[in-house]
Amino acid sequence: MSEIQLGIKIGSQNTAVAQRNESGKIELVHTKTCVRYPKGILKRGDDKPIVGEAAMEFVDAVSPLRLGVVESVGGITQLADILNTLSLPTGSRMVLASPAVQMKEGNNRLVEAIKHVCAPASLVAFSEGLCSAVWLSGAEFINTSAIFSLNLGSTTLEVGCFHEGNEVHLSAHPEVCGDRVDKAIANRIGNIVGDVIVSEKKLRDMKEGASLLSPRTYTVEGMTRQGKKEVQVSDEIILSLKEYADTVALVFCAEVMGVVNTNIRNMALKSPLFISGGMANIEGMSGYIGDL
Repeated sequence: MSEIQLGIKIGSQNTAVAQRNESGKIELVHTKTCVRYPKGILKRGDDKPIVGEAAMEFVDAVSPLRLGVVESVGGITQLADILNTLSLPTGSRMVLASPAVQMKEGNNRLVEAIKHVCAPASLVAFSEGLCSAVWLSGAEFINTSAIFSLNLGSTTLEVGCFHEGNEVHLSAHPEVCGDRVDKAIANRIGNIVGDVIVSEKKLRDMKEGASLLSPRTYTVEGMTRQGKKEVQVSDEIILSLKEYADTVALVFCAEVMGVVNTNIRNMALKSPLFISGGMANIEGMSGYIGDL
């Protein structure tokens, strides 16, 4: 039996696994990178952790990754509990898409968690920006071209430049992240209705379900002097998303014009801009940034 080919992307909010089945078709499974431990788990040892979407319902749920890596030794076990729900096959040939700008110890912990769960026969890590470019345009194009990439993560923005498949420039900007968009939305809603009665999950769901092409309206509860009040929000979400996208564009331009070699920069500007990460899944986001 041949080794199973497996691709895995472990993000601060979402984890996705791509596997080629016997017919050659690629199957995708995913979960939220979030886990919550029942209060009695340390006492009895028989309570299973709550993982993924179900875990997000609890305020004491844990997201073990920051900046795309495992930030503490305890996060190894937490991440392993999350990965165990994905039924990863052992002995696979695995490619890991991860942020290329990272804390070395954190990346080692991430790899340790994977090996603990499925003991892959081989594991090679590449920048998520480079992986997305290969997926969209093929390895031959990447190996003969210069490209720019933007990884729009929940906890960091990563700007990358690659020439013939090799890293030319990479930088991380945790101050420009998807999580801050949630806070911006909450602040804007608060400005019109006072204290907002809405969970972090609700804010994230509104953001991820929003569209820059066809704005959608959501209902949230606010607290006024007269008591609870339902309000319709739409512009508050769109303004927050556009503010984020404008900042991404400014950071990207500063990186490109200030750091990257002129010849490589000119070559890369002739290629498509490759955009990946959770924020890129918001309808219209990639096109909006590309037009800036």
